[in-house]
Amino acid sequence: WDTMNNAKLVVRGGFGIFYDQPLPTYWQVPGRGVPPFVYQASITNAAFPNAAANLDFSKPPTSKSQLRSLDYTGTPYVMQYNLNLQSQLTRSTALTVGYLGSQSRKLIISAPVNVNHWIFLPNGQKCYPSTAAGAACPGPQPGVLNPTWSNDTQSSTAGNANYNALIASVSQTLHGGLRVQGSYTFSKTMSYSDTVFGADFTSDASAGLTDPYNAALDRGLAGYNLKSSFNVNFTYDLPFKASGWAGKFVEGWQASGIGKVQSGIPFGVSTAVNPGDGLVTGGISGGPTYRPDLRPGFSNNPVTGTSAGCGAIASGTPIGTPDLYFDPCAFSQPALGLYGNLGRHTLIGPDFTDVDFSFLRTTRIRERMSLQFRAEGFNILNHPNFSN
Repeated sequence: WDTMNNAKLVVRGGFGIFYDQPLPTYWQVPGRGVPPFVYQASITNAAFPNAAANLDFSKPPTSKSQLRSLDYTGTPYVMQYNLNLQSQLTRSTALTVGYLGSQSRKLIISAPVNVNHWIFLPNGQKCYPSTAAGAACPGPQPGVLNPTWSNDTQSSTAGNANYNALIASVSQTLHGGLRVQGSYTFSKTMSYSDTVFGADFTSDASAGLTDPYNAALDRGLAGYNLKSSFNVNFTYDLPFKASGWAGKFVEGWQASGIGKVQSGIPFGVSTAVNPGDGLVTGGISGGPTYRPDLRPGFSNNPVTGTSAGCGAIASGTPIGTPDLYFDPCAFSQPALGLYGNLGRHTLIGPDFTDVDFSFLRTTRIRERMSLQFRAEGFNILNHPNFSN
């Protein structure tokens, strides 16, 4: 919408629905591992050269089978939308501000679903009775929901995610030899899980959902969330002039640069051990990694200041450094049979800062031939950038 009919204040908006093309592997993986057509087993000290020589195929297997199943209720899709306002500030400068977002639905996520039976404690907490849990989670130990099978790692279209962002950009076309463009994005991406099969690349959900019957427990920042991102780039044609041979050396120089500063990406805290206390375990892709409890009065993102001190970590130890990035003393081992209360992806990794610069000159030798001198420097501030 050209609000003033002179192209100096324009409103733009859009909405679209886009469907995924499901990969064949979504069906191949569960389909190729369904008994009785396929049955995987391990044989110890197998006969050579015929490993199956001593097996009696007329008898049923003595071990319970693992399953890889798929609950597919529709095609994954995403709804995308945006609304922005663009204004011409001067003849060569334009400003854009706006909002953009998306809602993803029926995303494929996975979880081991043949878990142990559970009970609810008087305070509403979900508890899994076991010998290890004992009095912390009283009750019978009935075993898994379906004793016919061992584990069932199920993929399903039960996932969703959303993205919301505020954006702003300023661009200046060539004016006085200078071109500049800068942009800033403030955004948030939420999800239940970030992968279909295998491990979450942020390392805190190695088999999809932590609790397959409470997806909300894993709702948190996506592993690729970027809260803030600032980018600027420029080119400047240096205004040096000269005549004759001197002009071949002082004219035609150009400087350019790119700068980027952005927030770190999220990652999660996990307990040091799997307690083996009745919580969901196993699955063909492995059991989930358990999150700890957050101690009262502590931040769920303790990456600044000093440590409260615990164990071998002295009180007052600086955190947010390569030696100790977050304070493990903010967390504690949850009671046996209970999931920890810490959310998914609460820690934010190190920021990223980079400035690149180039200096060049193009000299025309003939009509169809030129020679370019170019010097480039990457991360010229020598700023250290650490991965999670």
